Amino acid sequence: MNSLDPLNRPRAPYTYTGVGSRTTPADVLSLMEKIASRLATHTLYTLRSGGADGADAAFARGAGAQAEIYLPWRSFAPGQHPRAELLVTGDDPDARVIAASYHPAWDRCSRGARALHTRNVHQVLGRDLAQPSQFLICWTPGGHDLGGTATAIKIARANGVIVYNLALDIHRMPWLEWACGNGSEKIDNLFAAVEREAPIPRPAPNAQRTAPRTIPEMTENDRYWKQLIDDDLNGLRS
Repeated sequence: MNSLDPLNRPRAPYTYTGVGSRTTPADVLSLMEKIASRLATHTLYTLRSGGADGADAAFARGAGAQAEIYLPWRSFAPGQHPRAELLVTGDDPDARVIAASYHPAWDRCSRGARALHTRNVHQVLGRDLAQPSQFLICWTPGGHDLGGTATAIKIARANGVIVYNLALDIHRMPWLEWACGNGSEKIDNLFAAVEREAPIPRPAPNAQRTAPRTIPEMTENDRYWKQLIDDDLNGLRS
């Protein structure tokens, strides 16, 4: 695994965000895996996801190595994504500011919850917070903006990212047709339109920014942050 500063690493030319509820139904999880697999083998798209159980895990299984998995802390979902690129972003102060601006009750969130929402920002805006995904695919109960996925959806819409919610028939059926190999002119046209656009230029890194770190690296700040999160989680278990 490459451990260079993510801001100095080549970005995938085309990216999409694959997220959703941990309670996503089994048939939708299967569809998510098929979508991610076909995107990985038939297009230039790289998955951005968050390493959680349910929807995140389904997308990651399908995408394999063609994925960027953003984790809230180092020990989150250990060993579940051996082929993907893993980045720890739960302590990124710039992403935290963005997450706080979209969360309706940030002051009531624990440190662990804040880390989870902070990593959600990177799932949509990328490692440098300046490269929005081309589209976002998700599942939420009833197609509503609920749970942790709501943060990603709100950020996506605010940045002009197309949102497909597989809980809605009008979104699910074209993806189902495409993922099963029957083709879908609507989806293919979307890919063609996106891929004709030149990639957005990468801004020059700001020396004052705290870049997300890759898994092999753990600074003293990481250790401090992880201890605070572990304390929160232990309190929830007791």
